[in-house]
Amino acid sequence: MFWGLLWDLSEAGRNQKRPHDRGATVIQAVEALVEEMLPKKILASEVADQLGVSAGHVNRVIKSRLGMTTIQLINKRRMERACHLLLHSTIPVKSIAAECGIGDLQQFNKLIRAEYGKGPRQLRNELVSAGEPTWVNDRI
Repeated sequence: MFWGLLWDLSEAGRNQKRPHDRGATVIQAVEALVEEMLPKKILASEVADQLGVSAGHVNRVIKSRLGMTTIQLINKRRMERACHLLLHSTIPVKSIAAECGIGDLQQFNKLIRAEYGKGPRQLRNELVSAGEPTWVNDRI
């Protein structure tokens, strides 16, 4: 819960900068649902069902506004959260993968490497060696 709260606070400014029109409202709703459901398996159709619209409509709005599909948006948010936790916490990599909704550690490593060009441990170690502060989580 603590990490989720910190993530929500860090992302609060991002959602406030969007214009208030129907497309922006759909995107904000999708982003809020994705954040809430991030540790679970998320299907684009489930997101659309929760909003009471079709998956095609959600996809069209996201594609026209953000240039990506709903699934790409979900994966992007997963990678952003994973990177944030890797760089600013001491949570084990396996726990971060689970927190981001990726149960398979090998798949998580592959996705991080594809997104950032480095494996999760290498990404974390480079920042730690540069003296960046991290949050300590003693419970995990």
